[in-house]
Amino acid sequence: MKEPFFCYLLHCSNVEVSLASLASIHHDLTDDAQALRLGTRALGIFERTRSSNPFHIAELLNTLGLVKMNLGDLPESRHYFERALKIYSNKAPLGQSEKVQVEKNLECVLEMQQNTDKLQNYS
Repeated sequence: MKEPFFCYLLHCSNVEVSLASLASIHHDLTDDAQALRLGTRALGIFERTRSSNPFHIAELLNTLGLVKMNLGDLPESRHYFERALKIYSNKAPLGQSEKVQVEKNLECVLEMQQNTDKLQNYS
């Protein structure tokens, strides 16, 4: 009998990478509350150990940015996207396609923030 995918992830030597992968899966399944819990836990481990590949961290930051955007926390979403973008920018030319995607996500958040600000001005 084949093991479920999450069992494979838990055999990974880096728990933070497994948690980040699970966060991404939960985000894809639109379970953003669980994605946020797993992603924040993974980010805490990444930040404490500082031993992981920076692209794993940038990918997680992008996922957390998307989760926060879906949950309506635009300032926090923007913060995560800006952190991811900084990592990708420092590692050029590697990660260029990911960098472009994060830039698009950041533009979307900025546009949403402008629209929210306009609505608040009309209230």
